[in-house]
Amino acid sequence: MTLVDRYVFWLFAKVFAICFASIAGLFVVIHLFTNFDDLLRIPDRNSELPGLLASFYGPRLLDFFDRSACVLTLIAASFALAMMQRNRELIAIESAGICRQRLLRPVLAAALIVGAIAVWNRENWIPQYREQLVRTVQTWKDDKQKLTYFQKDHRTGLLIKGNSLDLKNNVMEDPIVQIPLHVSRSVNRIAGRSGIFFPASPERAAGLLVQQMDDMKLGRDALDLSDGERTIVYFPENNAWLQSGQCYVVTSLTAEDLAFGERLSEYASLSELVQGSSRPAQWYSRGARIAIHNRLVRPLLEFALLVIALPLVLSQSENHLWRAVLAALSVIIGCQGLVYLTTTLGTMGWIPSAALAAWFPLFVMLPLTPWTLRLMRK
Repeated sequence: MTLVDRYVFWLFAKVFAICFASIAGLFVVIHLFTNFDDLLRIPDRNSELPGLLASFYGPRLLDFFDRSACVLTLIAASFALAMMQRNRELIAIESAGICRQRLLRPVLAAALIVGAIAVWNRENWIPQYREQLVRTVQTWKDDKQKLTYFQKDHRTGLLIKGNSLDLKNNVMEDPIVQIPLHVSRSVNRIAGRSGIFFPASPERAAGLLVQQMDDMKLGRDALDLSDGERTIVYFPENNAWLQSGQCYVVTSLTAEDLAFGERLSEYASLSELVQGSSRPAQWYSRGARIAIHNRLVRPLLEFALLVIALPLVLSQSENHLWRAVLAALSVIIGCQGLVYLTTTLGTMGWIPSAALAAWFPLFVMLPLTPWTLRLMRK
């Protein structure tokens, strides 16, 4: 790495650190003062406020870095190159026989480092704190969650809901299980007074033990329900390990899934998303499949965004730096808008392939890179 490379690299690093610290600090300050009263009301935490703030805002800063790394990288690179241009440093560099395209090398190297950190953060650090990330200040220490909507088990097609859920003990009040037609045409609903979630064990699969069932909905001689491949619902008439008034519903949903819904999948790692794609296609949503492809294409899309935007910055003269900033913002808005549009169309089924919906923005952006590089040579 030459002296010029080190200078541009550290200039980029300083601008990136300042931008991230400023915007992240502004986010924390605004959120803190907006919710400070609620933070003080958290039980048994008034004497440990610094620890509470660290546990609450630490994971959110990781999520903030994941969401803003691409934009901050482009902003930092644009400002670093624009500062060199405004200070006439580019003239000195070009007079030494170094072309402007050569300055992209340390910037792109720094962008690759930031992108690698973002990928590691997304796949290893954020999934460890997803339970904290889906909680708000109001529900930070509230182990009892109100349940409003049915949650769908995509593996079996079951719909599960309850009145409330005790996350500490994995106990649900008034559980209701809707049975799909492919499982049973005679039993379409199971209700009880309480339910307990059990993890998988050598004896049985993970599931929900419904207690004090409503016998009026089932009848006395109910048989175990199966989807054709395995048993989904066990009744006490055929299983001695169940007591009268109980039934066991096999489900991959956990208490956290019912409490927080699909918000947990936003912070799942790629391996977890791919593992979920092995579920039957008729129960696995198109949006979830597009999310897997979006996770794969995201680093490439962010790098292509830099390759397109940075030559637009270097092609501007020092008297028109506002054009550089406007060009960078236009590229960001256009790229994010295209990603949102194709994802929405793919989820609605207007784009038939989930892979095409996720990779189409990259196919649109790649042909633009030769044009922007040629523009910088002019």
